[in-house]
Amino acid sequence: MREYAKVNRIVSEFMNLFDDYEINKYQMELSIAADKQSTSVIKFDGKKANLPHSFVDQLNELNAKRQPEIEYCYEDLLGIRNDTFNTEILAAAIDYVTFDVTETGFQIYIERVYH
Repeated sequence: MREYAKVNRIVSEFMNLFDDYEINKYQMELSIAADKQSTSVIKFDGKKANLPHSFVDQLNELNAKRQPEIEYCYEDLLGIRNDTFNTEILAAAIDYVTFDVTETGFQIYIERVYH
């Protein structure tokens, strides 16, 4: 699968998560790796007061170990389920996540190495 399609799926999953938490104001910065020596980077900067702890819990789950073997069936796995935010499958396609959630908003930084 092409890298941009994988990154697109990750972005889509985050947009679904934001919709679940009624987060309607966020900005995204995106850089898609062009080759195997590059890294794709996704940054979200959002505004939403009083995000529940479950939002932070789901972000914490994304720091699970990446599972490159899932890359080939990633789209199929996501395509057969509903639009809920599945952190296990998404974490399997992400190498690194950091985030900061405050009283008034959040920042999320995501990296995945081109494979």
